[in-house]
Amino acid sequence: MMEANKLMGNQYQHLQIIQLGRLLSKQIIALQTTEEIVLVNTTDIIYCASAINYTHIWLFNKQKLVISKTLGDIEKQLTHPMFFRIHQSYLINILWLKLFKRGRGGSVIMMDDTILEVSSRKREAFIKHIMHLDRF
Repeated sequence: MMEANKLMGNQYQHLQIIQLGRLLSKQIIALQTTEEIVLVNTTDIIYCASAINYTHIWLFNKQKLVISKTLGDIEKQLTHPMFFRIHQSYLINILWLKLFKRGRGGSVIMMDDTILEVSSRKREAFIKHIMHLDRF
């Protein structure tokens, strides 16, 4: 029971940090889907995944947007150091990173428990990036 309370406390604390980041960053980008243009605070983006000429963007509210731009195009819009391209197919928001698991290239587990592969070519740069981040 105490372990569950501690976990919930950590999650609540993380959400408070995210909210603070949202207030401080105010970096809004316009993402165009086939049906609408959605204004998104960049701190709300958990990760982006490539799907050939489309990009799937997962937001913290469990919403998924499908954008008709490549992941490279989205990466150019998300230039803040909190975003890192860990793989040809994935761009993650470091604010939502829970842990990095070592391995050949390794993998990351995001706060929503999504597991994403880190390419072996990006591994060292990624480790350096997260080790030298002044997060808050």
